[in-house]
Amino acid sequence: MEKDKIALAVCFCLIVVLVGFSAWLYIGARGLESKVGDLQTKTDNLETQNAELSIKLQNLTWTLGNLTSDNGALSTNLTKTDQFNVTSVVFAGSSPSYTAVNMSIQNTGSSPWTITSPAQINSNANVPVTYTGTGANSFTCGTGKSIYALLIPPAGFLISGNQYAITLLLSDGNKITYVATAP
Repeated sequence: MEKDKIALAVCFCLIVVLVGFSAWLYIGARGLESKVGDLQTKTDNLETQNAELSIKLQNLTWTLGNLTSDNGALSTNLTKTDQFNVTSVVFAGSSPSYTAVNMSIQNTGSSPWTITSPAQINSNANVPVTYTGTGANSFTCGTGKSIYALLIPPAGFLISGNQYAITLLLSDGNKITYVATAP
């Protein structure tokens, strides 16, 4: 009988130790989940800031390119601008991983411009572009007209909730950049 009481007491102690250890592991795991969530938030914020800085750098590069020629002298062609208005951006496919981006862009300037392929989405610089209704890889947009561009990045690239800097290249070396967030 005495041995049974000792065995029961030992089992009870082991159960108490296991419950305590399980609780300690559970609390530790919740803390790790919280830290992983914080790191993901910080990563998302850094990606957004990186996209914004990339756009600012592209705009600065374009401005400097227009201000100086190859020998560093001021350019006389400071009045030409390619003006545009992105009228819609639609992520095609379904959440959480979209397959393409459809963009509608209107030429609001005083002269036509031509968009060429490939485009750039964030750091992916080789995104093929086709133009709805033509199937062409480049398209000239007349004054006051609109074009509809279809960009198809690699599978799994467009993820719901992420922000993307979409850059279309113009034949004159200028760029159309628009930032959109996948729904």
